[in-house]
Formats: sequence, structure tokens, C-alpha cells
Amino acid sequence: MKIFLILVAFILGPNSASAVSADQLRLTLENVRAAFDLNYAFFDWKKENRQWDVDHRLARIRARIDAGDYTDPFMFRRDLYGLLESAHDHHMELAIESTERAELPFTIRSADGGNGQRRYFIVHVESSQDLDPRVQVGREVVTFNSRPIDEEVAHLVDWNGRRNKMAAQRLAELRLTVRQGYRGMPIPKGTFTLGLREADGSVTNVPIQWRYFEEKLKPSPTVRSGFSPWNLNAKFSYVPQLGDIELMAPWDDTFFAYTFRVEGRLYGYIRIGTFNVSNPFRAVEDFKRWMALFQSSCEAIVIDIASNTGGQVPYMYALLSLLTDQPMQPLLYQQKLSLEVIRRANLILDLAALVTDDESARRFFGGYAPGYPVDREFVNAKVEESQHLIDSWNRGEKISPPFFGIGVRTITPYPNAVHYTKPILLITDSLSWSASDSFAAVLKDNHRARLFGTPTAGAGGLIRDISFPNALGIHHIQLPDGIVLRADGRMIEEFGIAPDDYYDLQVPDFTDGFSSLRDQILRSLQTAIRTSPGHTDH
Repeated sequence: MKIFLILVAFILGPNSASAVSADQLRLTLENVRAAFDLNYAFFDWKKENRQWDVDHRLARIRARIDAGDYTDPFMFRRDLYGLLESAHDHHMELAIESTERAELPFTIRSADGGNGQRRYFIVHVESSQDLDPRVQVGREVVTFNSRPIDEEVAHLVDWNGRRNKMAAQRLAELRLTVRQGYRGMPIPKGTFTLGLREADGSVTNVPIQWRYFEEKLKPSPTVRSGFSPWNLNAKFSYVPQLGDIELMAPWDDTFFAYTFRVEGRLYGYIRIGTFNVSNPFRAVEDFKRWMALFQSSCEAIVIDIASNTGGQVPYMYALLSLLTDQPMQPLLYQQKLSLEVIRRANLILDLAALVTDDESARRFFGGYAPGYPVDREFVNAKVEESQHLIDSWNRGEKISPPFFGIGVRTITPYPNAVHYTKPILLITDSLSWSASDSFAAVLKDNHRARLFGTPTAGAGGLIRDISFPNALGIHHIQLPDGIVLRADGRMIEEFGIAPDDYYDLQVPDFTDGFSSLRDQILRSLQTAIRTSPGHTDH
């Protein structure tokens, strides 16, 4: 059925008016509305606390259908995309069966320009024979497509009512040079002009050609090629080298990590680029080795999760369990209840009845917790969690009361491992979301790390994909059916986790090798050491 729908959407043409009727548009809209009501955990909260105007937006789309305004599927999909984006939820996604995209072979990011203004700079350039040589790292961009660049950025994200402005800013900058049909975005073609500031303050207009990739019959889009420390989930980040390196990770290590010396003292740095790894058990072993080394030789460490958009929560908990020799309090969860959720809970109860020891626990439940140590205690926690969901459903509740989920009631130190117990400085930015939000929340709420950077993005949910038959090329809607809460019950959604030491990238960072960022990180590292429990001055 899925293949048939893809062929209908693309053989007739991805934007062909003949591919859909008004009735199909109405049915698709009602399916989207039902997905919100039945599966979206934040639906009521967004409407009541964030004044999300979902009903008004739905009514406006219905009126456009009735008026015959949608002359092609793209227009309708674009309005659906706007509807989802208006929720200001990083986990909300309308996934289109589209491979059309356009890219530029360079990356642009902004810095704090003072007086509430942003200034934009080229921070990475791919090798490209057809790129104008004036497009270089460090050049300031003033205009984009013949208008001020801040106007182009504002055009790419719905800013109205955004609680986390910096997360919206960084999201728009990602879209500035990568436009994907898969995300429901208009795809540009041809040439435009990029306005670069010269040393004397004048602006030079440079012609730039979009790399355009036409629509093809493939089930998923390709991804941008080439290495950049500014890519999401990159192994290496834009954080500069922090000191004189003494020992560095081999190329095939899961993590980019090293020890470095500053003024005679030895520290550690480790980059967690993503919590979505292909082999979480191997990754945990690599992390174990680094924590043992850091514990034995370093005075403090820096953990970098900038632009890490999350991944597997059990794996995240496994890494956290190596950063302590004392139990830590985990996150809380609320689950949107449905028959599917209850069926899954009953399956867990049935499996748990077969568990008699730690070995059988791993045999039956190992797949529920990639990277995390599974034992009978884990299974008991899953049983308690499942019964909580069933009881909530039987009481007629739409969403469960908070509970300790993912089989983790307490983050206990990882068994049979050396645990890192010394001071930690955690680097975050406004593209650190989902499991990165959670990672930062646990470390901060348990007073285990000092946070540096900008607030995390505030993607505080557990996601699922909702698919339904349609002739519009819509593959699925992704939305959170679970809510993640901090240990004291506070929301992560939209708020994110605030740093102890706020630092937004500065203009000099883009022109002098990030020396200001490096200096501020090292100052915050010293503060983390001074304020750590049991610290005494040398």
C-alpha cells in the first residue's frame, strides 16, 4: 500500500493538481487532527499554557479547501507543515516522500552583535570547484538573496510566541543553506547573490549557485555530504582545542576525546556527538576507558554535547551511570495512553513472568535498553512502570501521572567499572535537544556538573511516528506521545536547561579562531573545580 501511494504521488507529479481531490485533502486534515488528539502528549498543555491556536489554524486550512485554494499538493503540505511548526515542538515533523533538495557548499552561523542584533559569518566551506573564492571562512554575510540576511532567517522559522528564541535562531540557520523537500520546505533553484562585507564596510555581491537535486522515486532523501564541525550530531564540534594535547583518541574510537594541559594541570575533554549510536554496548566500553583514564589522571573534564540532537535514552543513562559513584535521581515521564501503549505494557508483564534471575532478565529484556545494564532490578522497574500505565488507563485517564520510566528508578553507578567522580563542565548549545536536554537536566539537577553555553533546545518528549493512507506523499507525522519532566516535575519542553555560565558565540570567535570561547570555557572549568563538593585550594 505504501509503495502504491508513493507511485500515485510521484507518477502523477509531486505537485500535480490532478493527484488529489478536496475530499482527500479533508480526510488527510482530519487524520492529522486525530493524531494530535489521540497521540500528542503535549496537545492540551500547548493549548492551555502556550495558547497554541491549533483550532484556528485547522479551521483556516478547512476554509481554504472549501474555497478551492489548493491548486497543488505542495501548497496544502506547506500549510500542514506550518500547522505542526506552530506548536514550537522540535519533535514535531511532517515527513514527505520527497528527495528534492537544494544545498549550498558552505555554512553560516550568527554571533551576538550587540544591542540585540545578530551578525552572520561563514564558518565552514566545502571544497568546490565552482564556488567563488571570495566565499571564505570568517567572511561576514550581510545580505542573502538580495535582502538583509536577518530577514531571510526570519522567513525560515515561525518566531511568534517562541519561548526559546536562541533555539529558533539556530534552527533557522540550519535551514539557511540546506532546503529539504522531505521537511516540506520550498526548494530554490538557480543563482542568487550573497552580500559579503569588505574591510572598509562596503558590501560585495557574489553570485552563488544552488546545488539542486531533483525529485526521484526513492523512499528517503540523501543527506548532505562532507565533514563539518557545524553539522548536527558531528563527531567533532566547533569547540576549539582547549590546551596542549597529551593523549588523543584513535580515529576509530566512538568518541573524540583527549587529555590536555593548561598551566601545568591536566584535564580531559570528551565529545558526545550523538546518543544514537549503531553499537551502544561498544560505545559504553569506549566511554568506560576514557572515564577510567580521566579519573586516574585529570583534575576535571569537559563534556561537549553541543548540537547533539539526542537518541537512545537507555544509552544516555548508561553514560550518566559512569559519571558518578553515588546514585542519581533520573527523569520523570508521563505517557499519552492508548490501546497500543496498554498492549505493550501487558506484553512486558507477560515477559517479566518468565524472568527468574539476571541472566533471564538480559535474555528477555536486553532489547529494551541498548547499552544499559539489564538485571532483575531493571525488569522490576519495567513491571512497576507497566502496571502504572495499565492502572491509569483503567481509571479512564488520557495521560498517565508522572513515573520513573525506561526501567530506571535510580541511576546507579555502572557495575564493574571505574567511575568518574571529579568536577565536570558540560558544554551545551541551543541545538542540544531531546536526550541531550535530558542528559543536561540529570547532571544539573543532581548537582553533578556545571553547565556552560546557551540553554538547550527544550525538546522534552518521547517520539513516535504516525502513518495513515493518503495520496499526498506524506510518509508519516512524528510527534511526542510522552512527556519528559525534570526530577522536581518541571517541564523541559520549550524551556530547555539553562546554563550556569551563559555564553553566546561572539563576533571575534568567528575571526580569531574562537579564542574568546576557549578562554571562557577554561574560566568556567576552574569555577566548576572551585565549587565542586570537597574542593580545597592548592
